[in-house]
Amino acid sequence: MAPTNDATSCASASTDPAALIEAYYDAGWTDGLPVVPPTEASIADMLKAACLRGDEVLGEIAGRNTVVVADKVAINAVMAGCRPEYLPVVVAAVRGLCHPDFAYHGPASSTGGSAMVLIVNGPVAQRLGINGGNNAFGRATDPTRRSVAPSG
Repeated sequence: MAPTNDATSCASASTDPAALIEAYYDAGWTDGLPVVPPTEASIADMLKAACLRGDEVLGEIAGRNTVVVADKVAINAVMAGCRPEYLPVVVAAVRGLCHPDFAYHGPASSTGGSAMVLIVNGPVAQRLGINGGNNAFGRATDPTRRSVAPSG
């Protein structure tokens, strides 16, 4: 089914999370993974966990004329199933993507099959339970791997 905006009116009129999730699928707003409907409270919790204001600029991607704002990152993180304590890792990844030295436009526009990877290590990885040992790139069984990467 082609993405439409018809689901917008259905989604905003419904308070049933299952109906919202189906509306998101129908609108083409998901890549097939589950989508958590964001609420004002869940977005505020995300921003609070990362000590951010909603209007705070996290970075710019010059080649795309894009400004990345904290509330949009928080909304995407909620929809991806991130827990609030994961958001500082997502923010660090977004800031890295926006850094001019990374030159995001190149790998994001490549026809040569480039891929980006996020590696989280050190105390934060241990505190969040991110697998850095055996089968680290195997099946996503821990919640951080299922939600941090899709939200960034």
